[in-house]
Amino acid sequence: MDNRIKVLQNEQKGIAPALRLAFEHSRGSLITRMDADDLMLPAKLETLAGLLEATGPGHVATGGVSYFAEGKKLGAGYRQYAEWLNGLAAIGLHFREIYRECVIPSPCWMAQREDLVRIGAFTEDTYPEDYDLCFRMYHGGLKVVSVPEPLHQWRDHPRRTSRNSEVYRDNRF
Repeated sequence: MDNRIKVLQNEQKGIAPALRLAFEHSRGSLITRMDADDLMLPAKLETLAGLLEATGPGHVATGGVSYFAEGKKLGAGYRQYAEWLNGLAAIGLHFREIYRECVIPSPCWMAQREDLVRIGAFTEDTYPEDYDLCFRMYHGGLKVVSVPEPLHQWRDHPRRTSRNSEVYRDNRF
């Protein structure tokens, strides 16, 4: 295994504690995340890092996404959500729609470490954790820079945490 990759044991349960643990152990100035069951397109990291290099601190970089299903047909809702996110990425008006749905795709963003520390990213076990982070970015004044091209492929399958975990059934919107 690449010596830059470190396997950590998450003693707590859930994605929010896992994200916090990973963030606490990360060392880079640029931070991103993805889910273990998704696919990262080859240009994702280079593209997002390039957007941040061009704009500097105070920004979150994102790109287009696509969904694929495992062993079944992809539902219309997922296709529509991806199309909507990609439309936002094309026009760069993500936060205009923040009260409608999560406007930053959780596995397809990158930000400066200093900005994430400043906004208190990953400090609470608030679910849905992606929407919590999105609101922290918004209230923290981060500006979104994006490309519409898909950089990440989200996998839909019956074992997805968002389909099976109790914390996603409690609507705290």
